[in-house]
Amino acid sequence: MFDNLFGHSTETDFRAADAGGRNGYLVFSPEKISFHADFSRSANRVFEKGQVADIVIDSSIESSERFTFTRLFFLKMYALAFPKRTHTEHNSVFIIMTDGSEAGFALRDTNADEMYRKIEPFIAEFRNAAPAQNMSSVAQELAHLHELHMSGALTDAEFTNAKNQLIGKG
Repeated sequence: MFDNLFGHSTETDFRAADAGGRNGYLVFSPEKISFHADFSRSANRVFEKGQVADIVIDSSIESSERFTFTRLFFLKMYALAFPKRTHTEHNSVFIIMTDGSEAGFALRDTNADEMYRKIEPFIAEFRNAAPAQNMSSVAQELAHLHELHMSGALTDAEFTNAKNQLIGKG
């Protein structure tokens, strides 16, 4: 993360992977969003401010439970079973272009609240800079679904289902 002379953040970055599974950094700045792949310059991508119609954050938490067995050394047998719960958070960012195309990135080592807090200032800037008349109907519908989801009108499952149907349709 870089700071300007006044101490305000002008960029924010996240450890991420692109749709091809390449690891790198997704960097948000006031003028562009860029993905810098770790070991491949050809995988780097830049999304200019006027080309980005919307930024959509998708987050889900997967819970699972399994039993773990503990060996009792004195009895030399497995005797106790304890339930072990795990929660895995999956965070994704979709960059929707004004031509309707999109790029998706899976974010690593961050939670949804922190991610949204850091990206929120950039979302408004990029939405305001996008020429609305060039935005495809799919991108407009995705943006509308996102707004419904953020307002609480759609649950996580409803949003994911509607988004998948829309992307399959487009």
